[in-house]
Amino acid sequence: MMWPLLFAFARAEDDAPVDDDVEIVIVEGDLRVARERAELEAAIQDLGYRSGINKGDRVVFRPEIAWKPTIVLYDDGRIALQRSPVRFGLDDDVPKALYLLCPIRPDLCVRMGGQVIAPRKLDASKETVLAATQTDHTQWTEALVDRNMTDRRDQAVPDALDALWTSGVAISGGPPIEGVAARRAAILDFWASRTCTDAGDAIADVAAAFIRNEIQSGPDAASPEEIAASEAACGCDRSLGI
Repeated sequence: MMWPLLFAFARAEDDAPVDDDVEIVIVEGDLRVARERAELEAAIQDLGYRSGINKGDRVVFRPEIAWKPTIVLYDDGRIALQRSPVRFGLDDDVPKALYLLCPIRPDLCVRMGGQVIAPRKLDASKETVLAATQTDHTQWTEALVDRNMTDRRDQAVPDALDALWTSGVAISGGPPIEGVAARRAAILDFWASRTCTDAGDAIADVAAAFIRNEIQSGPDAASPEEIAASEAACGCDRSLGI
């Protein structure tokens, strides 16, 4: 009697209506960062390093050859090369049965790290690592910068402008900004003070859109004189488009 019930349940699941309004969001920036980091970690392992050990905000790669530098990969894009510590254990190609000799012959099971290597030789090994990973590391850090810039442009800056306009929360910190005129002036100054770079232009475009759509569409719009003064204060070739 159970099989008919299971079959009916399965048919009901198959015939269930599909919600066309469900949106699957794939964050391209995150995918690019993950892809470039995976390429960098693969390049590190190709140099003779073990799989990375996750330490929270960083991943540590120990070399197969004990004296070579340890590689520390930080989540924020930094890479550090350190002297490898003394390591207890046998090489991978040594029979594990020899561990029984460790208590009486500890020298068999202790592998000295960077402590016994001359600075010149260690520095040369570090330079080799940096040269071999430079391209992958650059591509990963560029992906991180682009993702962070996208997050700031699409989320952080609009939220900060809205908080300033509606609640007086200063973008750069400090006491609340009281009064519509002072808040409007602060937003115009924020727009005018963005750097004359691609990144600065992107943030300025967000601020300009906020001014046009939120400030100028309401009862507390900036006067033509305020707009002209803000554009005159801007050292870049940009306009509010008002």
